[in-house]
Amino acid sequence: ISDDPDFVTSSIIADESQADYQLKQNPFYHASGNGHSGRHIRITATRLGIAATSPDAQRRYALVLGEAMVLEGNPNRAISSQTTASSQTKASPSWHIDNAIDSQTYLGLPQGNESSPQNGFHSHIFTDSPDQNEWVEVDLGSEIPLGEIRLIPARPIDYPESSGFGFP
Repeated sequence: ISDDPDFVTSSIIADESQADYQLKQNPFYHASGNGHSGRHIRITATRLGIAATSPDAQRRYALVLGEAMVLEGNPNRAISSQTTASSQTKASPSWHIDNAIDSQTYLGLPQGNESSPQNGFHSHIFTDSPDQNEWVEVDLGSEIPLGEIRLIPARPIDYPESSGFGFP
């Protein structure tokens, strides 16, 4: 988290880089704000997940994110924030950066039960190695206190259920 869009000065809220994160207990990742506040939140994958395997059996790697929520109390402060990424796939509108903060997920809305009509966000696809740094950044418009950050894995609506979607 940072007040600086270039993250020259920043604080790490959570670091899961010692091992691949496993979504076994909950359908989403949760990180406590621990009293931090800031304007910019950067979510970085230091090792990309398998996005797909091509017909010639070549693995393709990407950061795939269904939703990023920034909560302080009930409101999701990330909704409709300015959002950027280190790269993006060209499969818009199904995979678009704006889908990462539209408050629509396969889990339904936090305060409703509508499913997302979109897939979420999908970074550029890399074929050489999963060891890439890819990120998504949310600009909240002003400094706010952080209660928690929730990341919802992507579950595509127009692909068969397969491994590789979710978090790397």
